[in-house]
Amino acid sequence: MAFSRARRLANLMGTGADIPEARRPTIALAANTVDTAQYVDDSIELVHMKANSVDSDQYVDGSIDLAHMSSESIDEDNLQISNAGTNGQYLQKSSNTGGLTWADVSAGLTLVAVQTSAFTAAAGNQYLCNTTGGAFNVTLPSGSAGDTIGIIDYNGTFDTNNLTLVQSGSEKIFRVDANGTIDTKNWSTSIKYMDATVGWLPAGD
Repeated sequence: MAFSRARRLANLMGTGADIPEARRPTIALAANTVDTAQYVDDSIELVHMKANSVDSDQYVDGSIDLAHMSSESIDEDNLQISNAGTNGQYLQKSSNTGGLTWADVSAGLTLVAVQTSAFTAAAGNQYLCNTTGGAFNVTLPSGSAGDTIGIIDYNGTFDTNNLTLVQSGSEKIFRVDANGTIDTKNWSTSIKYMDATVGWLPAGD
């Protein structure tokens, strides 16, 4: 008789729909007793989840990577950008805190006609300097950080007829508080004003 009752109880529990909800047994689970090992694959789906039930507290650090992100899921609204951009601009780092800023693309240097005698340079220009007829001076302008001047040995004669860069006030040239001499044949590079500490330096652009 005891076996028969146990069997009947098991059959009833196996068909829970036949037991009134109020009389169905309650199974109490201790805290932290259910983990991923107890879940059947694909058993957790959106239809069984409460809206807004998953937030950043539920994510394991590093668990959100490109493999788990949809295409184009990050756009301008999700980035820390300090200003409003316009078409044609690019993003640059604005500070050591990781912020970004929209900035204009540099138009590059403006090529100036061949120079054969002393002149005063202007930032933003690229000069073809021909010293075939003799060495001459180029006076640099007062520099602001980022100012760039291009200088090209037009006829490959800087080694025999040097080009001299003349200081603006006490602004350094090649880290030295003195005029600078370019005596390298076929020199073709730019100089950029960095700051008051080092002055004008070759920039290579």
